[in-house]
Amino acid sequence: MLSKEKERLRLLHTVHITDRKGFMFTIDLQVAFLLVLFMLFLSVLTSFYMIQKEKELLEEFERERNAIMLADFLVKRGHDQNGLAKLDTERSIVLENEIDAEKIVSNIKSLESFLRSKDVAELYLGADLLFKNNSSTCEKSVAVERGVITKGDFAILKVVICYG
Repeated sequence: MLSKEKERLRLLHTVHITDRKGFMFTIDLQVAFLLVLFMLFLSVLTSFYMIQKEKELLEEFERERNAIMLADFLVKRGHDQNGLAKLDTERSIVLENEIDAEKIVSNIKSLESFLRSKDVAELYLGADLLFKNNSSTCEKSVAVERGVITKGDFAILKVVICYG
């Protein structure tokens, strides 16, 4: 008799989830919880992707900034200051953005070690190749074009810098 009473009490206390109105609520709650977890996962994944992309863009910006600064340095400094700009000896000034076409070959030869130290792969004036760094293997590069005056005409100075 005691075992029948225990069995009846056990059945009374057993929750039959299919017999209750809370079954649908429980399923809805589980689905909602899974959706919230999935959305949280996507948010975290997107955040990490955006952080990585921002880091890559900042590195690219830094490389381009350095290339622009080097090209600017070359056309605003005289050959006595590791640059290519023409010197006006009468007034003792550097003519910024003007390149002396007659002296450019000798200027480039004196600048070779400086250009190699700055990872310059190639240097062009218009279509003419002025400098090529044969010792560097260039996987990736950034190129900057800068307007200059040579022999009274406008020309493009192109600086290609290796990285990576």
